[in-house]
Order: sequence, then structure tokens, then C-alpha cells
Amino acid sequence: MNDSLAALRALALAISLGSSMLVATRAAEPAHVHGVVQLNAAIEAGVVTLQIEAPLDSLVGFEHAPRTAAQKQAAQAMLDRFNAPQSLFGLPAAAQCSLRTHSAESEALKSDAAKPSTGAEEHADLDGSFVFECKQASAIDSIDLGGLLAAFPRIVRVEAVVVAPGVQVKRVVTRPDKTLRWGR
Repeated sequence: MNDSLAALRALALAISLGSSMLVATRAAEPAHVHGVVQLNAAIEAGVVTLQIEAPLDSLVGFEHAPRTAAQKQAAQAMLDRFNAPQSLFGLPAAAQCSLRTHSAESEALKSDAAKPSTGAEEHADLDGSFVFECKQASAIDSIDLGGLLAAFPRIVRVEAVVVAPGVQVKRVVTRPDKTLRWGR
């Protein structure tokens, strides 16, 4: 009997701790703010991983499944740009980087059959992940965001976190600046 009571208490404690961690994690998530893009950059062992979260409004001017021909065209043009991330994110030439993998998706842009039914439209984001292999990753001390900002003029600020050997920084790039810097 004592063993089952102890197990029950341990389970209750685990559930309580788990819910506290979930609340803290949700509170720490960045807010959905139009014009503001979240960028995480990790550089490790010759690999650069960029992850972006951007409100669809900041990229295409709406946050729902495309309804008109113009919206469908804008959404496709946006996805085409993210399918060529080298034109959006400029890594220093000395780093000798090449694209390994990439993805960019949004629940709002999935076909109706693939979308979960929520009953109401909410804020919609684009989530992207871009992985580059670099022969000289130590040469990377900045990322040129000029291509991203030129392609999507509704972006007014990029809030970035960079993690690299010996570096862990948070930076904000605001127009007209176009370069995320953390090194030399």
C-alpha cells in the first residue's frame, strides 16, 4: 500500500513539474508580431543551421489560406524564394558554404485536406529551416540579411539568437541595417 501511495505521489509530482515546465516554455516563446522575424543561427562542426519563424503577414500581407489568384501567386513566390535560401541569407564567401537541406512551411498554406480543422483562423507563421555545410565555418562572424529584407519589405526587424563556438548572443537587426553581426 505504501508503495502505491509513493508511486501515486511521484506521478502527481511529475505531472505538476511537467505542467510548470510547459507553462514556462509557452511564456518564453516569442510573440507573434507583424514585421518581426525570429531567426536562430547555430554554427557547429562545419554546419550552419538557420531557423526562421515569420508571421505570414510580414511575408505576403495576409495570414490565411490564399483566397484570390493574387494571394496564391504571392504565396507561391514566397515559397519559391525560401526554396533558394542562398539568395536570402548571405554567408561570408571565405566560409565556403553550400546548401545541404532546407524546408519552409506554414499550416495556412497547406491544402485544405492536409490542414487540421480549427474552426477559426488564427495568426499564421512560416517556419523555415536551412542547413549549410561550410568548409571554413570559423570564418562566419556575420550573416547578410539583405536578400531577405529586399524580398520581404514588410519585415522591419529581425530578432536573432546566434550560438557558435565561444559565442552565444542575442542581436536585433532593424532596417536600414542588413547585417547580423556578432564577431570581430
